[in-house]
Formats: sequence, C-alpha cells, structure tokens
Amino acid sequence: MRIGYRLTSLTYVILYVTHIVVSSLLSSRASPGRTVPDAPGVAEWDPCYMWEQIPALIRVSTLIFLFSFLTVLIQGFRNRPAARWVALLAVAGLVPTVQHSLWRVRLCYSNFNKVGFWIELTAIGLVCIHHIIPRPRNSTSATTN
Repeated sequence: MRIGYRLTSLTYVILYVTHIVVSSLLSSRASPGRTVPDAPGVAEWDPCYMWEQIPALIRVSTLIFLFSFLTVLIQGFRNRPAARWVALLAVAGLVPTVQHSLWRVRLCYSNFNKVGFWIELTAIGLVCIHHIIPRPRNSTSATTN
C-alpha cells in the first residue's frame, strides 16, 4: 500500500488548522519571561513581547521555506511528487528559522503550544521526506514474455 501525496498534505493542513484553533481557545496564560520589579521606579521587561530585529539570513531562509513548502503542498494536493530539490530546499530553509525561534518557544510558549510546535515541525518534516524519498518505478511494463 502506497501513501498518497494528497493524504500527507491534507494531514499537515488539518494538524495546522487544529493547532491554531485550539491554541486560540486556550490562549490565556501568564508570561513566564516577565521580570518582576523589586523597587519603585523599576520598569518591567517582557522578552515575549519585545520587538526583535530579525537577521537577514533568517528572513531569506523563511522566504525560501515558505515558497518551497507551498510548492510541496500544492504538488501534494495534486497527488504528484514535487522535485526532490524543492523538498530539500524546504527543509534547508526551515532549519535556520526554527533555530532562531527556539528561545521564544522555550520562554514564551505554554506546554500545549510547545507540543503543537513540535508536532507541526514533525508533520512538515514528514511531508518533505515523503517527497524526498525515492519512488519505485512501475515494474509491470518491464516484464516481457
């Protein structure tokens, strides 16, 4: 039994939408990164809500991931394999982006959102691996009597 590309793409989209809906319903949490002022006149600082300067490499890798993963998903919904280099490009673009955002995941996400983050990364990896692994050729045309 072969797993269709459409099934893996649909599974990813269902997981992604489910995580967004459930996390928006459970969004009330205390920010664990907040500093507590211990003297009068001390300002509070919350790293979870700070404005961050994103490096150029992260911006470029995020764009590379976005366009290559959308290509993989679209090809999956068409039930056709994407080019292997496109799926590899999606994984290569994802690595720096995830590495850059891990501090925010550790400090600012609730346990549910951390689990959802890793489930989404696993689903992205499985979709890309499904397009990367070699597909067997149809052997019925090669047999002759």
